[in-house]
Amino acid sequence: MLLQDVFFGDPFDEEGPRLKGARCAGCGKTFFPARAMCSQCGAEATPIALRRQGSLYSYTFVARHPEFYQRPYFLGWMDLGDNVRVLGQLKVPSDGRPHIGAQFEVVLDELFTGGEGERIVGFKFAPVRNREGRGGGAESA
Repeated sequence: MLLQDVFFGDPFDEEGPRLKGARCAGCGKTFFPARAMCSQCGAEATPIALRRQGSLYSYTFVARHPEFYQRPYFLGWMDLGDNVRVLGQLKVPSDGRPHIGAQFEVVLDELFTGGEGERIVGFKFAPVRNREGRGGGAESA
């Protein structure tokens, strides 16, 4: 999947990346990833920007992973509002753990290094920083 397929607008914008979803013109259901037609009622769906921040619904630790990933990592289900739940990698320190209900935001980050040494970039979820610069529920890696 290409960056323009996943992100709404410019993912390098100073406000930060936003994931691209779609909302059904017929029943109002919201989807991620975006799609042209609603899988519920078959009506046309329109691309929309999803919320940048959400709360962690659930997570798991992935210890056995493909060799091109640098280290074990966390995967989490993030509630982004409008009944949209997105699965993505979580940025947390190697000695930390995420907390259910913690606030995270969408960020651009390296997912892994490709077979020819190229950096593969995509979205992850990082803890939302409070005014003191600390993450809410976990510190970012």
